[in-house]
Amino acid sequence: RDGAFRWLDRGGLILGISTGAFYEHETVELDSGDVLVLYTDGLTEAMDGTGREFGNERLKTVVSDNRDLSAHQISNGILEAVNSHSGNSPQSDDQTLVVLKYR
Repeated sequence: RDGAFRWLDRGGLILGISTGAFYEHETVELDSGDVLVLYTDGLTEAMDGTGREFGNERLKTVVSDNRDLSAHQISNGILEAVNSHSGNSPQSDDQTLVVLKYR
């Protein structure tokens, strides 16, 4: 909510299922207005016509710029930014996105 950013990078898949996957546990406290974004690498690895990926930093910027909006509007903003970046380039991986906004 205040623009601070934290990657949740404990080991294991955060979003998805894999046989035999090992997961580490961590507790994160959310405050009112905080935003949690879960996504697959198909979003950040979406490429433009020159082969440049959308990337983590661009995702971070889109989330930060839209953090005062609703979760639905934030997710729409992310998808619009990824699609704009990719243009007519074919999608090469699945794209899954979950945005939660704590009230």
